[in-house]
Amino acid sequence: MSESTPDYVTEEQARSLLAEVKSFRQEWAVFAIHSKDRFDAFREKGASLPDDFFQNYNSLITRKTALASSIAESVAGVDQEVWSPPTAHDSLHEFEHKLEDLIKVAKELSCVIAAKRDRVIGVFNEVKSLKSTDGKIDKVLAGLRDDADREIKGLNVRVARLADVELDDKVQSLTSLLSLANDARSRLTGSASEAASLTSAECQAGFEAVSARFGIAVAIEALRTGLTNAAQAKVAPSVEIQSVVSAPADAVRPSAAPALRSETAAVSSGTTASAASKAAIQSLVNNLTTKPHPVTLPQRRPGAFTPIHEPNSVPLSTLADAGNHLKIKAHGLYPNALDPSQLDGPPSAIKNRAMGYGALATMIEIVGFVFTERERNRNFLGKNLHDILLLFAEVQNVVRVDAEQAGKPSLSEQVTAFMWLKHTCSEDGEKILIEKFMRLEDRSDPAKNPDLARRVLRLQKQLDTIRENEQVYSQLRKLCQGLSSGSDSDAFGMELPLWSQVNESVTQLIAAGLKPSDTKLRDVLLPIIDNLPEPVLDESNNVISEGVEISNEFRQVINSMYDYLATAEAPASPDSKDLETAAVAQVGSMLSGQTMVIIGGVCKPHAAQRLKRKLKLGEVRWIEATKQDRVSEFRSDLNGAAIVVLVTKLIGHKHNDVRDMCRDANIPWVQTRHSSGYSTNQIAATILEQASEQLQLL
Repeated sequence: MSESTPDYVTEEQARSLLAEVKSFRQEWAVFAIHSKDRFDAFREKGASLPDDFFQNYNSLITRKTALASSIAESVAGVDQEVWSPPTAHDSLHEFEHKLEDLIKVAKELSCVIAAKRDRVIGVFNEVKSLKSTDGKIDKVLAGLRDDADREIKGLNVRVARLADVELDDKVQSLTSLLSLANDARSRLTGSASEAASLTSAECQAGFEAVSARFGIAVAIEALRTGLTNAAQAKVAPSVEIQSVVSAPADAVRPSAAPALRSETAAVSSGTTASAASKAAIQSLVNNLTTKPHPVTLPQRRPGAFTPIHEPNSVPLSTLADAGNHLKIKAHGLYPNALDPSQLDGPPSAIKNRAMGYGALATMIEIVGFVFTERERNRNFLGKNLHDILLLFAEVQNVVRVDAEQAGKPSLSEQVTAFMWLKHTCSEDGEKILIEKFMRLEDRSDPAKNPDLARRVLRLQKQLDTIRENEQVYSQLRKLCQGLSSGSDSDAFGMELPLWSQVNESVTQLIAAGLKPSDTKLRDVLLPIIDNLPEPVLDESNNVISEGVEISNEFRQVINSMYDYLATAEAPASPDSKDLETAAVAQVGSMLSGQTMVIIGGVCKPHAAQRLKRKLKLGEVRWIEATKQDRVSEFRSDLNGAAIVVLVTKLIGHKHNDVRDMCRDANIPWVQTRHSSGYSTNQIAATILEQASEQLQLL
């Protein structure tokens, strides 16, 4: 391959090979059609085949063999365990099938390579920023900066460099150097936190790795100054580490100080050619990993003891890479092995192995999602975490057992999964005891992989539902915030589409298995539920004012909310429009201890109680009037009322008759707008606007 092309099979190359095979298959079909009559005569009548038949046939066979060789040469870099090329003995249909699989492999491989390339280039770009005020040290760093430039340019034209072990070793060493430098910068600026700082073990391991590759002088300078440029350097040009770091006097042990000074003085003067002794390194690490304080600040007493929690040596990104590799291997062994239709098919060792690989790749995706969510919400799936990790343990165990039974070494991806799980369950992680599948003597049976795959797919489906529900919840919150923040003006027509979307979202959540009494759903809907617009009908049940037709699922949620509000006082929501306004206090002073009558719709006890409490009423009567009720039937309910509230959207055109009745009884009345609900603010504002003068005269 040329220097400017990647040293692995790309999707474009795979598609080009497939197009070549399809073109050749067309030629083969033309030959077969033209030769059909001759061959039928040969088979049925014993007629001789003409010479050109054999010439054309042999030519096609030769070209097929050459095509198979060309494909094998083009994909020489592909792992045979992941994908094997077709042979000259395969049918052209098999050629196409295998090349279609190669396209899928190339896509996944491209994603894996791109992720690793980005990480490696990120390390090299950070290295390019390292500088030192010490001329000798900066000369070494200049070499590293130049090398980083060359590596970045090389990776832009030769991706196969990513597979070199030498590059992995280099990046690992540079990562250790950057960790020491970044930790030092954080300490020297006082921005380091307990969680972000390197532990003693990490610092010692990094110091030894950097010393071995770049020299002890570079390692010490990284810990002293963070390898910043001259303008950023915050240490004095002294060989005395204590005067540079300025640790508290009681933080540096007297017995370690002489060795520390002599070691750094020798390194700085260039008299030490050999590597530092293990004791000297340990002394240096012990002193420099103590959080420093600037010399101008007073010394602090040591804080209370805090247990050290080691970070997981296998981050989720590394685990995800292992999952991607497993997917590719599973597909190469047996495509779509986790397809439900494949689980009940004839068993085979290869198929079971592919199921194991696929199941472990799926579990890696699952724990990646779970633990990413737990970083944002520590309680996420806390009750289910043990069961999820136990299934993860079983899946990685069956992959290990399968390799043993096949006489092969343990799969590196399985080892990565085990190491991640071991730390995650340890005292430094979730502190979860996994009773099985964590010891060598624990052995899962690969023959039972179909059942194991079903359990993994069942868990994946449950988590997919949770993920989808979270998306619906997010949309529902935005809709409710939009409805809650709307004005009290006649925006009825504008709100209807939002309420329709609320209805759809709630229906989707309940249909997915969420309980109507779910507290999370209730808290989202409580601030706005009183404003739900309902259709207004006349005496003939014709719609005279539009509303939202709610589903049975939404109705169940509403009923559950009313049951809750009937037995418990709902907590005030900071997003609710029912936060008290000046109008509430003013109306409360006018109606204190008196009776309010509400006419229209169905009585909502929680809304009535809230009005009574906040407006300081003596009584609230709610007449559940509909469009079919006669006004004269509730004339007696108006006795003793100080104010009558007509809910327009629920009583329809009968408000004219009610108004006449109120006038005759000398009772002030108000009429709500179509868009109004039962919030105290809305009712109070309506009363002030329409009946304040009448109430003041009473």
